[in-house]
Amino acid sequence: MSLPNRYMHSPVELVNLRDLELIPRLLAAFAWSLKRNELFKVSL
Repeated sequence: MSLPNRYMHSPVELVNLRDLELIPRLLAAFAWSLKRNELFKVSL
């Protein structure tokens, strides 16, 4: 997961503070959505 930002490789990198505040909620919601023994693999 990454945080959307602007001017990443400069001295004045910018992020939206609201995005920054909501990342823990997003991660928690993802963790709660996982099912026991769920596999993370690509089917070809």
